[in-house]
Amino acid sequence: MIESIKNLIDLMNNNVITAYKVSKETGVSQHQLSQLKCGKIKVENLRIVTGIKLEKYYRSLNQ
Repeated sequence: MIESIKNLIDLMNNNVITAYKVSKETGVSQHQLSQLKCGKIKVENLRIVTGIKLEKYYRSLNQ
């Protein structure tokens, strides 16, 4: 799960996908996504529910 979320963060950092779009489709706040991108929040410290939402979203991108 951690690798999937880190890959999603890489996609956001490389402007492949916007934090706005991820936020709208997952329900995770843009603020939290922005803090993940900047490294202020570690993936390991996310709530389980948030991690699951981001992992599911990342998997849906790869299908």
